[in-house]
Amino acid sequence: MHIERFVERNRDSLDIRRHLARNALEGQICPDTADALRGILADIEAAVDEAGNLRVEIAGESVSTRADYERTELARDIVLAEDGIEALIGHICDEDPSISVQSQLVAERLAGRQFEVCFTDRDGTVNGYSNRYVTSIQPAHVALSLTRFAAAVCNHFVVLTAGPLADPGILDLSVMPSSQVVYAASKGREVVFPDGSEKAEFLGPDQRNALRELALAIEKLYGSNRFASFRYVGSGLQSKFGECSVAYQDWQSNCPPELSLAFRAEIEAQIRRIDPDGRTFHVEDGGRDLEISTLDASATAYDKGTGLLFVAEHAGINLKGRSVLVCGDTISDVPMVRRVVEAGARLEVVFVTTDPALQAQLRDVAPQTLFVDRYEALVLGMYLAVTEETHEYMVV
Repeated sequence: MHIERFVERNRDSLDIRRHLARNALEGQICPDTADALRGILADIEAAVDEAGNLRVEIAGESVSTRADYERTELARDIVLAEDGIEALIGHICDEDPSISVQSQLVAERLAGRQFEVCFTDRDGTVNGYSNRYVTSIQPAHVALSLTRFAAAVCNHFVVLTAGPLADPGILDLSVMPSSQVVYAASKGREVVFPDGSEKAEFLGPDQRNALRELALAIEKLYGSNRFASFRYVGSGLQSKFGECSVAYQDWQSNCPPELSLAFRAEIEAQIRRIDPDGRTFHVEDGGRDLEISTLDASATAYDKGTGLLFVAEHAGINLKGRSVLVCGDTISDVPMVRRVVEAGARLEVVFVTTDPALQAQLRDVAPQTLFVDRYEALVLGMYLAVTEETHEYMVV
């Protein structure tokens, strides 16, 4: 299978999943939808070898990668379409019993609460990680759970991500009804509100030109046979508002280490060429990708905390004294927690992480933070928090 065909087949599931989510919200099962998703999954499975590796063609070469996210979430949505949400929840809990325990903890923490706003990261928090951002389409079962939670207990539901808004971005990957969510991309620098209106931070022409030059240089690297495969690694090249990110390794470390480091070195060389004095770019190495953001007049880098305040201002969200939920999974999400604390809100925090250092940092800022191991525990916990039925598969 050519990599473009793999991407195309995953994109084919987008409208199908949107249809499934709408019907599932009304309690309907969708056997026709299940058949459509099963056909997509069968095409992908045909390119998977006995070891579970996806074999794809990139730049005329056969490349081995993984498609665990895509396969798992397609299979889960097939269960949702055929048997409904209750059957799917039981299926997920059977996969990993700890999800049952941890989702119940989340549900107990959130049940009976009304939030002025929920600010949540996407990937790793309320969505699984894919080895390619372009195919990390939101599963219908996730859209169902988040939509129910947002509609029931949140005056505002904000997905605040470091990823771009479109082409491809969060708008291209989301299945939730747009009327239920504020999409804040590029760490909150560009925002789409439920009514379809948009708002973006100011970005000067010099910053725009520097980012454009860097993007062109990276595209040239992709044009070489040596580095062609990196276009489809992780988030690839994401040109965002005021910054860009370039992946040099995926989250399962499938790329050969020497080649990965060589690609990173080439990116760093282009950054030094464009910004030799370090006055334009701020670079953070996340271990799998480089985040390159533009500096403002005070040489300060933009973070998600700044983006959160930008969203709150333009969405008319008052934080002081209000009940606010913040969810994340990495150190880049901590500034959101800090800003909400500084604003004087009544804070609730749930993080998806097993990292002791990150947990300790969060406890310093928000001692009441609840930690879970997997994104499914958070999403399922949100669903259970606003559902009155008794669930026999849950551990009490």
